[in-house]
Amino acid sequence: MSTVTSKGQITLPKSLRDRLGLQAGAQVDFVVNADGEVVLQPAKKPMAEAAKAYRAALLSVSGSADKRFATTDEFMRFIRG
Repeated sequence: MSTVTSKGQITLPKSLRDRLGLQAGAQVDFVVNADGEVVLQPAKKPMAEAAKAYRAALLSVSGSADKRFATTDEFMRFIRG
């Protein structure tokens, strides 16, 4: 149970923060469903932020491919047998 402050703030119990993977500074979305229940969920990342993370992941493996194939066609023939 949490209490709403005069500023409209609440403290989420640690067990709930842990279950949702929320850390200090995390953003959350509140959604009211058809039954009037309020659902709290981690905010979705903006597309630009997701794209940045994807690019970083790609760059982290850049240059790590098997270099024995000179072309993509050679590699495709190899994996297809």
